[in-house]
Amino acid sequence: MDKPPAKPDSALALPAAAPALRDETAAPPGKSIFSYAAFNKLFIGSLCGTFADRLYFTALIAAAYIIYADNAPEDYKGQIQIFATIPLLILYGFSGPLVDSLDRRRLLALVKGLKAVIVLLFVPLLWRVVDLNLHAPDPQVRTALVHLWPWCLALVVLLNILTVPFGPARAAAIPDVVPEKHRSLGASLMATSGLVSLLLAAMAGGILARTDVLGPALTTVIGSAFYVIATLLFLWLPDAVAVPGNKRPRAEGEAEAPAVKEGAAAYLSGLWDGVRYCCRRGSILGLIFFESVFWTVGSAFYILMDFHARTVFHLSGNALVTFSGMAMGIAGVGLFAGAIGAGKVCNRISPILTYPLSFLLLSCGLYVVFCAAAADGGAPYWLYPIMFLLGLGGGGLLGRVDADVLAITEGPVRGRVFAIKAVAFAATILVTITILSEGKLTDMQKEQLAHWTPRLMFTLLPVAIVFSWLVDLAIWASRGITEPPRGIHQAGYRLARFLLRQGVRALFRYEVQGAEKIPKSGPVILAANHASFIDPILLGCCTRRIVQYTMYASYYRSFAHPVFRFLRCIPVDATSTLAALKANARSLSQGACLGIFPEGHVSVDGRMQPPKEGALFLAQRSGAPVVPVTLKGNFAALPRGAWLPRLRKITVSVGDPFTVGKDLSREQVAELTDKMMAGLAATLGLEPPPKSVVRGKEPGATSQ
Repeated sequence: MDKPPAKPDSALALPAAAPALRDETAAPPGKSIFSYAAFNKLFIGSLCGTFADRLYFTALIAAAYIIYADNAPEDYKGQIQIFATIPLLILYGFSGPLVDSLDRRRLLALVKGLKAVIVLLFVPLLWRVVDLNLHAPDPQVRTALVHLWPWCLALVVLLNILTVPFGPARAAAIPDVVPEKHRSLGASLMATSGLVSLLLAAMAGGILARTDVLGPALTTVIGSAFYVIATLLFLWLPDAVAVPGNKRPRAEGEAEAPAVKEGAAAYLSGLWDGVRYCCRRGSILGLIFFESVFWTVGSAFYILMDFHARTVFHLSGNALVTFSGMAMGIAGVGLFAGAIGAGKVCNRISPILTYPLSFLLLSCGLYVVFCAAAADGGAPYWLYPIMFLLGLGGGGLLGRVDADVLAITEGPVRGRVFAIKAVAFAATILVTITILSEGKLTDMQKEQLAHWTPRLMFTLLPVAIVFSWLVDLAIWASRGITEPPRGIHQAGYRLARFLLRQGVRALFRYEVQGAEKIPKSGPVILAANHASFIDPILLGCCTRRIVQYTMYASYYRSFAHPVFRFLRCIPVDATSTLAALKANARSLSQGACLGIFPEGHVSVDGRMQPPKEGALFLAQRSGAPVVPVTLKGNFAALPRGAWLPRLRKITVSVGDPFTVGKDLSREQVAELTDKMMAGLAATLGLEPPPKSVVRGKEPGATSQ
């Protein structure tokens, strides 16, 4: 297919064979993601499909509570989840290459269409559960239902074999139904749609599957109807979703897709390629870590919540089903809210802020549910707001994971990466549920596990910060941000400057003289001597304005990148003086306060180095005033090569601002630079540096 011309920040670039998508993504500017008909079909179809999945799950759980009333019901709840997860763990890896090479529209519709038929086989198996609960508990009926239970589990396995390619196909289709500016939010919403459906279906099923309402058998019939709705919505998806992933046009910068592979060996090879792709990227491994932690905790909570309700709140039968359903449903509302919030901030807020915050919400919520509630034996109703907060934290974490995977993964391998991530999720669920169910743990051991789970989450918080740092690097390091921070970033910058200023005052008796000489608004250049790596901090703390610095792009892509971006350092190409000047001029045109060190590098011996004329050349071209700033005592406090600071007094002296006439020649600008540097040296009590030399046709670069 022909590749269409790129149209940044506009509707998706689509092949000519997909006019339907052009129409369905042609929402007016500024509208929400739900203005796109194609996304609505994919999202609502996913909700209906996963809602049906969880509805028949709830029906089986309700049946287990009645059939195995004399045993711990959460064990059989875990048994259902185990049989549902085994096919996912075994087959998820194969689904990646499959999703990358097939018609995703037909695949999604086929999965849900087959499930609509197969789920009806539960009806004859569960029909007599109502008789067992409403009438005298006939031992023969109970025995018959116990013998039918393995057939129910076999149907669960079959249905989940069909489910395997659904998740990766749904996630990989997001770029086909929304433009780029909405993909992060789309990925967040799609990632949580399954869990939202699980929790809402648990609430609805907790009511419908009760024997005094519809019962488990009729509840599965309703689930089949939702499968039919999902099938129709997927069939009505636009033509772009029908194009195989490795035949669709590539976005600018994406690698070419490999040829279509066929056969089991080829799919294994494709899976191995995906594993290697993930292992070479710490950021993707970090995202897999976040999702694995979430599903481990979520699976444990899924089982332990029923145990807690049974042993602490003394609920059983229909009361237990109702309470569990309501609690999970309210958590689903919080999950949806968290996913929307995560999707909306993905393009503006660093993962370093969102993932640890989600961990904190989850940890605090778990602590209240399993520790505080157990301590005072409180009534269940007050746990509902806590369940909402738990869902909010989970939605923020899970919703952002898929959005970030979509942002950092190349298009041709998206299906494989999502499949590998799904393998990790299936493995964590299977291990967790297996340990917690099937009678492997006593009630005392379950109580201890519930007690220590939130504490483990608090312990993992530093690990979450490290991994979120890696994800931040992968997403943001290549994006040069030159404008000053605004909103929450500005508040964060001012808070950080306040804390740093208190720190340097305590360590170095930091003092500023003449700060009032710095213009309070408009473009300005602060030109200072450079004898220590703490100079940017010292210069940034001498004024209430936000000071931006120029820095080589190679540093900007280092592990410290989040700090540099937070400080709004301006990344420039070290090999291009002209590019550096343009980047600085662009910032000055936005009213920035630039901090520039004309020497270019940190002094080795404390003496001043020959200046480069870029600072004053930039001032001449932009019309921004120059304010000379002397940093005294910085070399004594932390010389180059030192690892620990020395407690020496540091004084910052601000000189009188001046402007550079636009009619001055290159030689005159160089002379003015030498005069400024001589003034700084005199204040420091040092010899003036060697005079600057006018080189080539372009002035020397200024760099941090």
